[in-house]
Amino acid sequence: ITNIGLDHTAVLGDTVELIAAEKAGIFKGGPAAAYDLPEGVRAVLREKAAAAGTELRFADFGELAPLSDSIDGQEFTYRGERYKIALAGEHQLKNAAVALEAIACLRRAGFEIPPGAVRRGLESARWPARFERVLQGPDFIVDGGHNPQCLAATAAALARYYPHTRRVLLFGALADKDWRDMARLLIPSADEFVCATPESERALDARELAEFLRGEGCRAEAFGTIEAAASAAYERAGPDGMACCVGSLYMAGAAREYLLRLGEGNK
Repeated sequence: ITNIGLDHTAVLGDTVELIAAEKAGIFKGGPAAAYDLPEGVRAVLREKAAAAGTELRFADFGELAPLSDSIDGQEFTYRGERYKIALAGEHQLKNAAVALEAIACLRRAGFEIPPGAVRRGLESARWPARFERVLQGPDFIVDGGHNPQCLAATAAALARYYPHTRRVLLFGALADKDWRDMARLLIPSADEFVCATPESERALDARELAEFLRGEGCRAEAFGTIEAAASAAYERAGPDGMACCVGSLYMAGAAREYLLRLGEGNK
C-alpha cells in the first residue's frame, strides 16, 4: 500500500481512514508492505491486517537518505544500503522504500532475492507519464497526476528541477475531480496555462477550466484538441523554457503519443 490521499471519494469514503479501510481489502493473509503513514491510518491498517492474518511492515522514511538528485534519476540509501532509481521526485524515493519493504516481506516468506537483483530492478524501473521527460530542448514533462495529492508532488518536482525556468502547463481534468483545488496547487508553478479537454465523457471542458484560471489571475487559453494544446505549450515554452502536461491520465496518453511523434520528426 502506497500513500493514501483523498481520491475516488464517492466510492472509497471521504476521510483517509475510510479510504485506508477500503484499500486494506487487499490483505489476504501472508506479508504486506505499506507507506510510512500517519498513526491514525496505521491503526486502521493494523486492525485490518490482524483480521486477515497479514504480517504488515511499514516503510520508515527516517531511514531514507538522498545522496544525489536530477531529472534523470536519484541515488539514496535506505536502511544503510545504497540504491539508484531512474525516476525523478522525492515521492519516488518514498515509493522505492516501500518496494524495498516488499522485498523484505518476500525474503521473510522464503524467497531468495539477491541484492544485485534488487539494485538492477530499481535502476531499470520506468514509469511512463509520471513526471516523464518526453522531449528535451525545451523539456516537455508528461505527468498523469490527477488528484491534489499527486499535483502537490508535481508542483514540488517542478520547483526542484526547474526553479528559474519559464513554465507552461498543459492542464486538463475530469469534472468529478477536485479540479479547482488542483488548479490552485499548480498556479504558483505556471507562467502560463494551456487547457485541453481529456478524452473522457467525464471530462471538464477546457473552456470552463481556462475561464476559472483567468479568474484566478492567470494567463490561460483553451484549445480544441489535446494535440493543439500540446503544440501550443511546446511553442510557448520557447528554447529556454519548459512545458508540463498534468491533470489527467485521460490526457497524458494522447499528449505523450503526440510528443513522441514530434520528437521523431525533429531528429
